[in-house]
Amino acid sequence: VAGAGGAAEVKAQGAFDRVDLAPLLADLGRSRWVTGQASGQFMLEGGGQSAAEIVRQTSGRTSVTVRQGALVGVGLTDFIKRVEKRPLAASMEWKGGRTTFDLAQVTLNVANGIGEVSDATLTSPSLRASLHGQVSLVERAVALRAHVDPTPNPTQSPLVVFDVSGGFDDI
Repeated sequence: VAGAGGAAEVKAQGAFDRVDLAPLLADLGRSRWVTGQASGQFMLEGGGQSAAEIVRQTSGRTSVTVRQGALVGVGLTDFIKRVEKRPLAASMEWKGGRTTFDLAQVTLNVANGIGEVSDATLTSPSLRASLHGQVSLVERAVALRAHVDPTPNPTQSPLVVFDVSGGFDDI
């Protein structure tokens, strides 16, 4: 952190390895919506006369990889099975459950407080998913589109596409 003329310039970079996400989220007072061992790196910088202005000016890049984890509260594997059997009724039943995965990766390129998801994938033995869209640090919100394919033969089953949006506290 450096100051000049009433403004602050903030530069942060770091890396982490084998972070157990569920206890970390609990320690931060957040819900345990994802579990697994995370590794990653980040490099962010911004400047301004207030915290809000610094966030609006933030630029950089971050990447995170999570191994052997689960999404809690979203049962995509069961949802894919229901879509194959009852396509119209399945769209109402995607919340709840767990989606276990072998590997999840996300790369976020940030410019002017907006993170563009350049690469985000989740793989498990029963499905493959990808995310595209934006994360607004300024608005503390996400606007993403998820593409979910059953594996190993995505051409034989329907592709499911849905939006993931909302504020950080209510996605």
